[in-house]
Amino acid sequence: MEEKEKFFITRHTEWPRTEEKRSEKFEGITEKGEILARERAKEIADLIENMDKGSIMFFGGASGLKRTQSTMEVYTDELKELFKNRDDVIFVNSQKIKELSKEKGATKTAKEIVEQASKNPDSKIIIEFPLWIKQFGDSRWKEYLKTTPREMSDNQIIKNWIKDKGQIQEEQIGPNPEEVAKNYLEGMKRLRKFIGGFFPERPVVISIVGHSGELDALFVYLANEGNISEEGFRKIEDKIINETEPAQIEFLSEGKIKLKYRDKEFIYNEAKSEDSKY
Repeated sequence: MEEKEKFFITRHTEWPRTEEKRSEKFEGITEKGEILARERAKEIADLIENMDKGSIMFFGGASGLKRTQSTMEVYTDELKELFKNRDDVIFVNSQKIKELSKEKGATKTAKEIVEQASKNPDSKIIIEFPLWIKQFGDSRWKEYLKTTPREMSDNQIIKNWIKDKGQIQEEQIGPNPEEVAKNYLEGMKRLRKFIGGFFPERPVVISIVGHSGELDALFVYLANEGNISEEGFRKIEDKIINETEPAQIEFLSEGKIKLKYRDKEFIYNEAKSEDSKY
């Protein structure tokens, strides 16, 4: 049996590394990145169209870096436009939540959103409230990237990181990819518990915007039975996640986790993996 909460995950959109023209409206991403995210939002709209009546789409998981939050803001900004004439789709944006929180406090604000949902049992509700999840970003990347040649591609950097487990000459410089994957799953479970507590009776899709590196490690881990290796990287086509590229993750019964990524499905038995340690 599948759980009510599912995850829709993308990498952030293009961000300014050198002289790229920056988005005028959204901090931390480029003008081209805004266009790219709006195109992805049209695919998210199709996902929402196919959701059951009464479903919740919660845009709520991001790292502490502005480019992940801004990518999510572009998604919801475009979705508002796409669904603006629809009575069966209700938006609750972050600005409204902030205003309500100042007026009524966080607990009463949450209750009001739940009450609004209960009054519209057949409507699909889109909630925009990017939450900083510490497991979705790792500060140790800065030190690790200092050790990589400037001419090396992002793909080769991540491939080497996975192969060497974040070690340089047997010294742990960068984050361990296995720990990164496990931490990411822990952050997702926390988010599931938080959102599921507000909407226990309604199907929920939780949207996360993350980074390459962390997401690559997560996908290799799930695709390769909990093992981080070059072989696992090849299972996800030997390349890192592209900007705004999507994946879906579902927590199934009996400790199983399903990953849908690049037209492939992988089932990771987390319970079996944990049992094998003892």
